[in-house]
Amino acid sequence: MENQKYIIDQNYLNQVKKQFNLDDFSSIQNNRDAFVSYTRDKLRYWLIIEYYNYFEGEHFSHVHSSINSFLEDGDKIFSRKDYVPVTIGNFENDLSNELQYVPITQDSPADIKVKIEAYKKFLIEVESNFTCVDVLNFDCQIELFDSKVIDTLLSKLIKKLFDFEQIFFDLGDAFITADRSFKMTMMSFDKNNYLKKYKKNESTFFILGKYIDPVELREFPKERLQFHKIVKTILNKQLEIRKTALNWDKTPEEYKCIEEFAQELTVTQKVESQPIIAPEATQTIIQNEEDYPRHIFINKKAFILFEELNEGIDSSIQISFLYRIMAEKDKLIVVKDTPFRDWYNTNNYKIKLMNTTKTLEQAKNKDRELWYNKVKALIYNK
Repeated sequence: MENQKYIIDQNYLNQVKKQFNLDDFSSIQNNRDAFVSYTRDKLRYWLIIEYYNYFEGEHFSHVHSSINSFLEDGDKIFSRKDYVPVTIGNFENDLSNELQYVPITQDSPADIKVKIEAYKKFLIEVESNFTCVDVLNFDCQIELFDSKVIDTLLSKLIKKLFDFEQIFFDLGDAFITADRSFKMTMMSFDKNNYLKKYKKNESTFFILGKYIDPVELREFPKERLQFHKIVKTILNKQLEIRKTALNWDKTPEEYKCIEEFAQELTVTQKVESQPIIAPEATQTIIQNEEDYPRHIFINKKAFILFEELNEGIDSSIQISFLYRIMAEKDKLIVVKDTPFRDWYNTNNYKIKLMNTTKTLEQAKNKDRELWYNKVKALIYNK
């Protein structure tokens, strides 16, 4: 028999209500960080109260864990009964109403009134955050695309070559990651929060890179173009849904990897049009250049570093980072963007660079820099 003192029941609910209504506003500092912390603590209690019927009879440790995952990591909230369809749009109103009852008398310190006004302005400032979370939880959670539409676009060859259930899963997973990261930003009430949390999920997006130049379609340029158009259509449809529902003026950071990937599909990878180098010429180049392309790299170790890192790359933005940091920061690549891309595209690498590489500022992140510096240290310390 379950221990009742650990179960969400009416007594526990009353304790949570008491905690939510606790007169502790006067004890917090008058600054944005304090307001954020206060609001998130209140929201935890509010979620338990608002969705009590979903959680009744569950261990409160499980409830707290689920709600914290929602607040900290953008996850959905689940009870043992079902997924909890959370909408937090009313929270701002409930909290504003609660603040009206903060005891203010003629003898109350002046800073209390000032702090209440400052906090109400903060709530107005982040009100759109609540709306965004609700829109992501409901309006944007639809099927990726009508399968009948996809069927009419697919040739028999592509249907035979690919597992489209897996493709839909991969595309959907990219949006799940982006949506969660965007929720993190909203739930932290800090639009720069993605710098702290979003980057840890960013690698999920790069699984999409395998669809830029699928080996199955390298000998079928028309079908490859058709395949690219289908994938791009699905991605752009989902981006457009969010753009419309969330009134984006520009694409948020959390979705830029997906947008950039879709843009890469605009240009078909014309592998067959690349100049062919005869085996004899290749051997001559290698001998003359001491086993590395001296017109591109400053020394052999630089070439080894590039080859080692390039092996794990599956998107053009990663190549952009590698080229820019080696050329601009460490001076290990000695040519400009265009001759670098010309050289890169004549090699048998899995990705082709059809457009100018991104700037270092656009392409860098902490994970890529850490990855680069670790491999560089291993090679140059040998």
